[in-house]
Amino acid sequence: MCPSLSKLVAPALVMSLILIGCGDNFADVQAEDTIQAYETFMANNPGSRFEMEANDRLETLYIKAAREARTLAAYDKYLERFPDGNQREGALAEREGVMFSEAGVANSKEAWETFLEEYPKAKKERKKHAESMIKVSKYIDQLELGPATMQQINLAEDPEGPLNGWRFAQTVKNVGEKTFESVYITIEFLDENGRKVGGKSWAACAPYYPVPIEDEHYKPLKPGDEIEWYWTDGNMPEGWSRQIRTYVSKVKIAKKE
Repeated sequence: MCPSLSKLVAPALVMSLILIGCGDNFADVQAEDTIQAYETFMANNPGSRFEMEANDRLETLYIKAAREARTLAAYDKYLERFPDGNQREGALAEREGVMFSEAGVANSKEAWETFLEEYPKAKKERKKHAESMIKVSKYIDQLELGPATMQQINLAEDPEGPLNGWRFAQTVKNVGEKTFESVYITIEFLDENGRKVGGKSWAACAPYYPVPIEDEHYKPLKPGDEIEWYWTDGNMPEGWSRQIRTYVSKVKIAKKE
């Protein structure tokens, strides 16, 4: 080997041997690029010259995992691992949204109360909805919902026309002892993972509607009465997978005669 070439190769070879000997196999960790790989590297190489870089990438992977999973557990893992992380504020804000969604799925008094306890300064619309649902929970066992149905329809009610819309329906029965002046049902449109991509609230019965509707829907729902709630729409949200979720979202007790 020519002397000048050997002088160039030798130092590089020595440096490679030094890195291997020290166990700083950071290139392999970067290639794997997983939480487990970075956690193992940091545990086995305390004080490594790659520690800061590894820690930064690890935080990015934790928050990415939380955003993909969209669960409280995933966000809590990030916040526990990086209590003073660079993305902490964003994670806390996103966690509020996740907890709000999970409370909506559970739709219980306890779930909504827990949400308000953890986020007393939640976004205005979320706080208002949570407070409303706690009130509704007092009467929820007095209203019996039948199975929700959906079918494609022609919005102009033309039997020969194209199926350009959907009709969603559900029976609502008063199984309690109080008369309801109004009962609102919320329908949520879900994606393939069961996540909400859109929704609408509409009354099964109410003294006022923004558009004309059948007379029976203006009447109060008395004990033992049953009525069909329905909603038609031709503009479905992007990502809807033909899955829905419905629930009673607002009630008002009729004044005593």
